[in-house]
Amino acid sequence: TVIVATDGVWSAGELTGKTIDIPTLLAKLDHDQSATAEALADAILAETMQLEANRPHDDATVVVVKIVPLVAEDKTRRMIVRFPI
Repeated sequence: TVIVATDGVWSAGELTGKTIDIPTLLAKLDHDQSATAEALADAILAETMQLEANRPHDDATVVVVKIVPLVAEDKTRRMIVRFPI
């Protein structure tokens, strides 16, 4: 799993003396490597918003790339990208 995040994620909560702990969050959510990339990104953004009391002082972007095992009966490779506007 590769996670890239902007400074808005890493600095979340600094105004109140809190910081985001992504390794601990991942250990809790993806301890068995079964969580989807989308679920991990959503959880990181939710934690960011919670630390910012739902009033972020900076933009926050997260990209999660996860390599998953090939399912024998489905040989189709997929890439899911969403850019809500």
